Amino acid sequence: MTNRLSVADGWDWQRRVRARSERLTLATATTATRTSITVILCAISGVYGRTRPGFWILLVAILIFWIGDGLDGAIARWGDHETIFGAFADVVGDRLSVIAICLTAMAAGQNGLLLAVFALHYVSLDLASTTLFVRFRLVSPNYFYLVHTRLFQINWTRPAKVASQIPLVAALVGLSSTIVTWMMIAVSIWK
Repeated sequence: MTNRLSVADGWDWQRRVRARSERLTLATATTATRTSITVILCAISGVYGRTRPGFWILLVAILIFWIGDGLDGAIARWGDHETIFGAFADVVGDRLSVIAICLTAMAAGQNGLLLAVFALHYVSLDLASTTLFVRFRLVSPNYFYLVHTRLFQINWTRPAKVASQIPLVAALVGLSSTIVTWMMIAVSIWK
């Protein structure tokens, strides 16, 4: 596979770059729902603070975020309802959810500095690379391999997505600052 778009990509290329005008699809509704539930659960968890119920509510919020984040994209691809609006809504929903999770965890006393650094990275540098698909009129970042294979591999493949979440998980479960810092460095070097 090349790093450039070409006529050889044919129909597949056309399908992945067409911009649909649909705004509300089942996938976009799933994104809005999982983002809303995650943020609301984080707020409820924050009210409970450093208590056992607060911890469990935050854990449920994280699980809803992760499951919903995979589900909305799967629904869009399965139903052939991928839209630029939906992909961008997914990116914004991810950022809102991660900020809510990080703020709630920091309020509960979990590795505040590391969570703040992770959230800042996620809403700045990662946001910039994730929204590049719009510049190339792709339907979502999942098709960025049509533009640049290596950048796609280090940002949007399943291993890359898992690797980028490791520092967040480590900080949330309370691993030492040194371990989490080395994990963040390792992920940055790998990417």
